[in-house]
Amino acid sequence: IVFYSSANGNGDTTLDVQKMRKGFIVFSHTLTKEQEKELNNKYFITEIVFLPDKFQKLWSSVDNNNYYDNYYKIERYLESIISINDYILIQGEWGYTHSLINWSIKKKIIPIYSFSERKSKDTISGEQITKISYFEHIEFKEYF
Repeated sequence: IVFYSSANGNGDTTLDVQKMRKGFIVFSHTLTKEQEKELNNKYFITEIVFLPDKFQKLWSSVDNNNYYDNYYKIERYLESIISINDYILIQGEWGYTHSLINWSIKKKIIPIYSFSERKSKDTISGEQITKISYFEHIEFKEYF
C-alpha cells in the first residue's frame, strides 16, 4: 500500500522526501482503512509493508520447537529491508514482541502499537460460559 500527498494544491502529486517513511506491519491481522489513514497522517508513512507469507506464518503461529530460530529468521529479513527512522508496528506473542521492540530501538527504527479498548460479552448456557471479546482501535502509540 503506497500513500501519496498533494502538497501544492494545484493537483500535482508531490512527496516530501524528508517525511517519506515506510511502516512495517508485524502482527497477525490486517489494517482498517482508518488505521491506514492514521499511519499516513500522524506518522507520515507513505508505504505500508506487510511480512511475506512465510514470515507472517512464523510470526502468527509461534512454534515452541523452533522458537529462537524462527524469531531470528524474521529479524534477519526485516534487517535486510528496513531503514533508520522507519516505523514498525509490532504486536503478537510476548517474547517475540519484546525482542523485536528492543531490536528496533537499538537499530533506530520506531516501534509502535495499536492502543485498543476491549469490550467483551459473556453468554451463559447451562454450565458453559462463552466470552467474546471485541477490540476497538483508538490510536497508534510509540513503545517507550
